[in-house]
Amino acid sequence: MVCHTPDIGAELPNSFPKEALTQAASLAEDHKDLLNLDSDRLDLTHLVTYTIDDDDAFEIDDAISLQTIGNQQWIWIHIADPSRYIGIDTPLDLEARKRAISVYLTDKVISIYPEVIAKSVLSLNAGRKCPAMSAGVHLDESGEVIKYRIERTFIKPKYRLTYKDADELIDFAPTEEIDLAVLSKLLKVRLNWRLSQSAIQLEQPIGRFRAKNNKLTVEILEPSVARSLVSEAMILYGTVVAQHCIANQLTVPFRSQSRFELPPNSSLINLPEGPVRNTTIRTNMTKGISGIKPSPHFSMGLDAYVQATSPIRRYSDLIIQRQIISFSTGRPQYSDEDILSLIDELSAASKQSLAITREDQYYSRYLWFKNSSANHYSAQFLRWLRPNEGIALVHITSLAMDLPSKIKGVRDLPPGSLLKIRVDSIDDKTFKIYLVNE
Repeated sequence: MVCHTPDIGAELPNSFPKEALTQAASLAEDHKDLLNLDSDRLDLTHLVTYTIDDDDAFEIDDAISLQTIGNQQWIWIHIADPSRYIGIDTPLDLEARKRAISVYLTDKVISIYPEVIAKSVLSLNAGRKCPAMSAGVHLDESGEVIKYRIERTFIKPKYRLTYKDADELIDFAPTEEIDLAVLSKLLKVRLNWRLSQSAIQLEQPIGRFRAKNNKLTVEILEPSVARSLVSEAMILYGTVVAQHCIANQLTVPFRSQSRFELPPNSSLINLPEGPVRNTTIRTNMTKGISGIKPSPHFSMGLDAYVQATSPIRRYSDLIIQRQIISFSTGRPQYSDEDILSLIDELSAASKQSLAITREDQYYSRYLWFKNSSANHYSAQFLRWLRPNEGIALVHITSLAMDLPSKIKGVRDLPPGSLLKIRVDSIDDKTFKIYLVNE
């Protein structure tokens, strides 16, 4: 049985103000009439457009298309356009700004927008004409951007695919549905270009706890061709939007990361691929930061970058969208002071939400081990956390999770050493799990 303590997520709002719900209900009813006023949008509804997400995704905020013009292939990345419906300082806008990001807990989603519009009006749902902010990108043979355009568009997604669906479509590449396979190849070339510019790719299965119908499960997200395609497309969108903002002197929240030194390749190559090697790399990474001045993002291999692909989930992405639109239409923009103030405000709210997400997974982990019938778990030694106390970080293979564990009787453990881990004790007051090697 899954039961969360009443304190987890208590700081988060559990309902929307009446004014926001009234505005949402009005949008749900009148959104089609609003679209009829958008005669200046580029119509891309003729393109075969795909959305790719988990099968239970709450919001659908990105899509992708291929367009061939002569001998040029253009990658189109489409992002939902909530700015079309939600004005600055309206009840919905003020509430979304206060929440900052949508919070994905084990058993529910606490969105920045009411569900009545988050899953319908604002999302890029298949078979529906949708307003979007789209980036068309043409790459050279090496994967470098040579042309791009940023447009307010109409799109009509043809397919809503899961990652499994997309993997199969890319793998089989049927002649009548070849676009996705072509997009996958183009974005693979783009990834290789970024890797040549110092980008770091850390792929491994990632486990997370989910609760459905009062049953707790572990969902493992495996690396796949489709996940790589979507990830690279979103990074490409953030790259060209950053270039567009720099070229037009638009103040937005840029993301950057300072350069850091990695262990020599001669050391890394001797480490097992996956969690072991990735942990060694992560321990050397510097933190990403937000600011109004563009700077390089070292681990992405980019001179400038913005997060701009989830405006239904992250309020900061909506700010960037509004800046671009206001520039193109001549309306007033956010000032430097506005953006700096919003960065601080949203950062504080986001940190609180992310802490609650971690707490939720932490409690789910407690429930999982408390109710598990497994006697031991296969694990890999990653690194020491507190070597004097024998506390190490280990990777539990069946859960695809990194957890602290006490290692008894041995200190000279090379990274990647195989271990058998068992639960030593569980604290029902603090919900802490104490693991130990056999």
